[in-house]
Amino acid sequence: MHTAMTCGAGYPELNTPARERWHVARTQPGKWRIGELHLRRQGYKAFVPQIETTVRRRQRFHLRRVPFFPGYLFVFFNTANTRWRAINSTRGISTLIMQGETPLPLPIGVVESLIARTDELGILRPEEKIAPGSSVLISTGPFANLAGTLQKLEPNGRCRVLVELLNGSVAVRLERGSIRLQD
Repeated sequence: MHTAMTCGAGYPELNTPARERWHVARTQPGKWRIGELHLRRQGYKAFVPQIETTVRRRQRFHLRRVPFFPGYLFVFFNTANTRWRAINSTRGISTLIMQGETPLPLPIGVVESLIARTDELGILRPEEKIAPGSSVLISTGPFANLAGTLQKLEPNGRCRVLVELLNGSVAVRLERGSIRLQD
């Protein structure tokens, strides 16, 4: 088991020892849950930031949690005193991302900032940098994957987005968490 200062949901703080860092593991296709579970059973701290997306199945819309970085998860360990090679043979894991003969550590603060933006279910919530007039992408609901322009952020957690549909503009009211800035 690892001995690091923890914050929030049991994840390390920024002031952990220099050798104890977050690393990236590539998961086997569709096996990220299994990989995360087995890493935790081995005593590692594993983190998979997730987003909610809408999937249409049998003419119905379903909300589904998927990894924000498909095919990858984060693992926290110390390369100096951990048997990290065992991670490569963990169920659900293909390999650690390497730098030569050792796992490539992520810069301090990258994963910690993602953890700070997740809720209690591990769902990544958007940053609050979206303002009226921003180009946004709708990520959930019947308008999923449509682009629009944010008109208004309402205090009750909803927003109004102007979407181009059928040769005209339509104002749609959505949950704030269902939009993100368009790249």
